[in-house]
Amino acid sequence: MLRTLFSGVDVPGYASLMVAVLFLGGVQMVSLGVLGEYLGRVYEEVKGRPLYLVRDAYGVSTHAPNSAAAEQRNKTMS
Repeated sequence: MLRTLFSGVDVPGYASLMVAVLFLGGVQMVSLGVLGEYLGRVYEEVKGRPLYLVRDAYGVSTHAPNSAAAEQRNKTMS
């Protein structure tokens, strides 16, 4: 490699090796960019949501409901 850069002597296989390395590096960079765009959009989507909307949509509670509150809620829903 150094012979090619400094003295201009051709090394067999140097061009094909560089093409392969640069191509695979480019594929990695594009993949990383796509992943970064995806994560950025997910972050922007989730960032502004109030927690009560998330709890209502997915049924997630931060604490276990007591049985009296659960019974009262069931009576009002039916």
